[in-house]
Amino acid sequence: MNEMYYLGDLMNLDLNLLLPYLIFVFQGLIAPLGSVMIIEIAKKYSVDTSMIGYVFALSIIGGGIAALASGFLLETIGKRRLIFVGILCGGLAVVSITVSNHLTMFGMGVFLTGLSNWLLTAVGNEIVVENYQGKKRSSQLNLLNFFYSVGALVTPALAGSMLARGIQWEMIFLTPFTLLGALALFAYFFKSNLSKVPASSLEKVAQSNSSESWNANMYRTSIALGVYCMLELSYTYWIVVHLRENLSVDIVEASLVLTIFYICQAIGRFITGIVIKYISLYRYIISCAFIGLAAASFIIISKSYVVILCLTILFGLAVAGLYPSILSYGTLQATHSPRAVTFFLTSGLAGSVVGMLVTSFLKQQVGSWACIVVTAISAALVILLIGSTMEKGEG
Repeated sequence: MNEMYYLGDLMNLDLNLLLPYLIFVFQGLIAPLGSVMIIEIAKKYSVDTSMIGYVFALSIIGGGIAALASGFLLETIGKRRLIFVGILCGGLAVVSITVSNHLTMFGMGVFLTGLSNWLLTAVGNEIVVENYQGKKRSSQLNLLNFFYSVGALVTPALAGSMLARGIQWEMIFLTPFTLLGALALFAYFFKSNLSKVPASSLEKVAQSNSSESWNANMYRTSIALGVYCMLELSYTYWIVVHLRENLSVDIVEASLVLTIFYICQAIGRFITGIVIKYISLYRYIISCAFIGLAAASFIIISKSYVVILCLTILFGLAVAGLYPSILSYGTLQATHSPRAVTFFLTSGLAGSVVGMLVTSFLKQQVGSWACIVVTAISAALVILLIGSTMEKGEG
């Protein structure tokens, strides 16, 4: 019965949700681009790949600024106008990146990409939160992450194949941004789905914020979410570089590993929605993080492409549901959670910034294999941090 309830969410897609799904597919298409093309980008600007890693941190910083400002912007200008602001930032990002001849201009485009992505993401999340309550809301939020993975699994294989055929990376980067046109058309024609939040709803949020109670477990869980973002970033940004530099794998085969990872994430995120109906979030997070730790540890020491490919399947399935599960688990630590969601999203972005800076430094000083070590260490830290909450908040 629970499985049919969850599968029904996929079968009954109303117009209110088409826009959030499109937004998350777009985010998924954009996210892996840098990791696949980082060597080619570094060659153009005559810098080490670690320097490009530092530049990509600007995307996360832009996303952090957007996440912090999104609540205010949603209240003041509404969802529809915020979509067009996000699309405008995306358009400027395309121009800045594709015509840039200097690393500074490229960095500006990367920053605008992060800003655009997270402004649009705020709208997608807001539509789901407004239209659904309780378990239905959790189910739909899981589906948003599923559509993110659907978009992400396309990019590595497509970009790797295009690079192998001699297509310039600037043109490859431009391709996913064509979806911005579809988002603009949708926002223009479906105005009724993008009305502003009623004032009464905002008053309720303000009242709940004033009575919100936070505790130590909530802060531990927020750190765990940031650490998970380090885990995913350190793997997705550097596994292709690791395979190409240390195992002499060609671009197509190296990109295939990342494609397989995102395919497994899409499958895993779908399965997560069913599994968590039968076991607690606490046990699910601990178990999956432990499997992820084991898989990442063997990836570090393996010299076989086939073995790494198989381990990636296990790793992708294991960590697929960790982000939404840790986020949901964290909000259970507070009496009320309106501000908590923004707090956790910001914590995740902070973890991504730290992860990008740390792994870029390690790549520069030690090598790309050290970035995968960060993946394993992050999985261990997630186990310790969530374990220290002692299952409080499961109820």
